[in-house]
Amino acid sequence: LNFEQQIDETILKRGLSYFKKGCVEEVDALGHGDYEATVEGTDTYTVRLHLDGDNVTELSCTCPYDKGPVCKHMAAVLFHLQKEKLGIENLPEQGTRRKPKKESDTQLMTKLVEQLSREDLQTFVRQICVQFKDIRQLFLAQHMQLQYSSPKELYSRKIEAFIKMCSANQNFIEYREAQILGDHVESIANEADTKLKNGDQWAALYAAQAIIDNMIDALSYADDSSGAISSCIEHAFDILSSLSQSDLDQTIRQELFRLLVDYHSTNKLQGWDWHFTCLDLAINIVESNEEKAQVKNLLGAFTPDNTAWNWDYEQAQILTVKFIRKTEGNKAATRFMEDHISIPELRATLIQEAIEKSDYARAEQLATDGVKEAQELAPNNISRWLDFLLTIYIHTDNDQGIIQIATSMLVNHNERFHPMEFYYTLLQNSVPPKQWQTHVDKIIAAIRAQKDYWSTYHSLARIYIWENRRDDLLALVRQYPTFSHIAQAEEYLADSHAEQLSELYKETILLFLQQNVNRSAYQEACRYIRHIIKLGQRPMATELIRQLKTLYPTRRALLEELNNV
Repeated sequence: LNFEQQIDETILKRGLSYFKKGCVEEVDALGHGDYEATVEGTDTYTVRLHLDGDNVTELSCTCPYDKGPVCKHMAAVLFHLQKEKLGIENLPEQGTRRKPKKESDTQLMTKLVEQLSREDLQTFVRQICVQFKDIRQLFLAQHMQLQYSSPKELYSRKIEAFIKMCSANQNFIEYREAQILGDHVESIANEADTKLKNGDQWAALYAAQAIIDNMIDALSYADDSSGAISSCIEHAFDILSSLSQSDLDQTIRQELFRLLVDYHSTNKLQGWDWHFTCLDLAINIVESNEEKAQVKNLLGAFTPDNTAWNWDYEQAQILTVKFIRKTEGNKAATRFMEDHISIPELRATLIQEAIEKSDYARAEQLATDGVKEAQELAPNNISRWLDFLLTIYIHTDNDQGIIQIATSMLVNHNERFHPMEFYYTLLQNSVPPKQWQTHVDKIIAAIRAQKDYWSTYHSLARIYIWENRRDDLLALVRQYPTFSHIAQAEEYLADSHAEQLSELYKETILLFLQQNVNRSAYQEACRYIRHIIKLGQRPMATELIRQLKTLYPTRRALLEELNNV
């Protein structure tokens, strides 16, 4: 909730003042990320918001404010939610008379429940469950343990009830309902984690099975763009993974193996990574010859085709290495990898094993062959083998090799394996000092020759910063003027090029406001006018404000924002 940077400064100050005066009534947590609060102002207003993790995705207030997306009442509630993190208290300011708080709906409800008789409560629950299907399903799910004592049936029935609740009005689970369903099922997964820690392996197995069986089906008619449903399934497989690595008696081991093989064989999970997770976990616990034959047959069902990249086949071969290593030993696994060296993961494993054995000649040959093969079949994989070669050259103190590869990675802005600064530092330590400036200039020329806007700017900016080439950095920002580029350069140029940076801000603001007509754009422009003032160029900022008021006299929202600078 780093909201302070997202809200207009004036609104922020007023919201903080309201919070400190105690205007925010106790905030009610309604569940599933929904909150509601009453704020006392010139009238009594209701603020509602929804949190998705640390992000506020919905925010509204019943006040009439319409000059921006966030009002002071919303800001006050956000301060209330973050008061411990920010180290502030909602104590009345000196001389302020705090209004007596009204009872919140939650407080009033709690009081009424305590006053009602058991018969009245039972009657109300029956009526509300009959009238509202979603509440009925929630009630059933929350109290299903009173009806079913078997964990296997209990978990399945609870999840079925939650699914019915979240698809109550139609045969589809909408985005918000998918999140609610995910929260409920996640609580069952958490309960299974606790069961497993306490030694109840069967309960953990049944819970994971119920989650997978029911939630996989739900995925087919749900909007799971938030990942709430799939994360529950992932959690269930984490539970099965923990089980596969536990000390299991034969009965539960056999049941777990059967379940994993069934999941894979029935293709229920086809198209998902979990399809292979089942085989992976089955290999963890395979024991009998019959089980080994089953796994071998399942792995053998994947065959190569004529496509350049067959993901399923490659995953099957990677798992085959694991299977052979467990059932036949390391030498047999190495022979299999050598016979299937065209699969990148197997080549990478052989290279890593050679490096660990300090067999750098073999590792270098494998990596060099990988580069040659990738040039023909998979150019995107070249950097992987170059990174292995770089590791080998570092181990063998091969400065020329280090310079060649680190330069290539830096020029091509390749941060797949290491940040750019890693390659820059390697070059500093490997290039002779007398040749350093010449080498850096060659790198800069090579980056400019690529003519790729994004990588050119960011690569050159970092090199200029590392090299303390301030004039070059300023010239680069002039070539690619954006608010973010100027602000990034400000950190390094404020003390030496304040006026030039301010001029850049001014030019960019004028162009920006020619192309954007909305309050959020006006607020952004005013934020960077404040940067001009911070750089010590207040007269320039004042003149810019005057100029903007003259250019856009009818933009009321802009004039208001300019008056707040």
